[in-house]
Amino acid sequence: MAVFSVMRIFSTFPEYNFPLLLLSQTGCSFSQPFIFGSITKLTVTWFPEEEQGIANGLGTIGLFLGMMLALIITPFLFLSFGIRGMLTTYALITIAGTFLFLIFAKEGKKREEDITTFILKDILKLSKLKDFLIIEYGFFAGVGGFTAIMTWLEEMLNSLHGISISYAGIAGGFMIIGGIIGSIIIPAISDKTGKIKPFVLLDMAVASTMLYLLGIAEDFLFILLICFITGFFLMSALPLVLEISSKIAGKGMEGRASSMLWFFSQLGSIILIAIIEPMKIKFGSYYYSIALISILWAFAFLLFIGVKNSSNI
Repeated sequence: MAVFSVMRIFSTFPEYNFPLLLLSQTGCSFSQPFIFGSITKLTVTWFPEEEQGIANGLGTIGLFLGMMLALIITPFLFLSFGIRGMLTTYALITIAGTFLFLIFAKEGKKREEDITTFILKDILKLSKLKDFLIIEYGFFAGVGGFTAIMTWLEEMLNSLHGISISYAGIAGGFMIIGGIIGSIIIPAISDKTGKIKPFVLLDMAVASTMLYLLGIAEDFLFILLICFITGFFLMSALPLVLEISSKIAGKGMEGRASSMLWFFSQLGSIILIAIIEPMKIKFGSYYYSIALISILWAFAFLLFIGVKNSSNI
């Protein structure tokens, strides 16, 4: 990411160079599954089992916090320093993060399963497990649906409730802030009680209900509350499900399992983002798009009931 973020700066010299921008942006995107997949891997390597829920939560907070900060500061950077200054700022941030990790990150204790070679057969075997298939769908619908909602939230609120773009941005911020807080509180309670599955079910049930209310609510303050609660419960499910996936995958497969889940989350994002506007055109309202994602989340809740309720979850 650091290398391609620097390369992206040169797409502005001497004039706008789209092929170089596309190449560097694609290169940056290649790093995402490695970063996302490392969260569970580092958690199980560095933390005891009773702390892995909150460790996963703190790790995933970075994803949400980065998204929120980018939404806030990118317009400011662009207006103040131009496109080149904005890209340079993000490149410096990425380089700083890279060096901080190289300097301070310590290797965990080596385990025999950590040095096994990667084979495609392991991934195929993992994908045949019923519980893991359910989690893959959960990431497709949950993360994909959340990304779609965040992408279209301003348009949705403006079209459905007449809320201005600036106020709709505040609602999106409330959703992300709720997710950050939830990703600390819910996993911490899960670690304390030693249970994961009940909290994931609670998260999905509340999130799907709140999202549906977003399509019919009118009062702006109520919408802010709905956004906060939706983010609090939906996004707090992410670290918990990552912990479950590592248990299902087994030792040595945590990173690969996380990377697969990242793939399905991005696939869901692409598909669900793409169908929002066509549904609005066909049915005449964004309400039906919101209702669809709410139903997908509710279906994930029903499927997750079938995940084995062992003593580990």
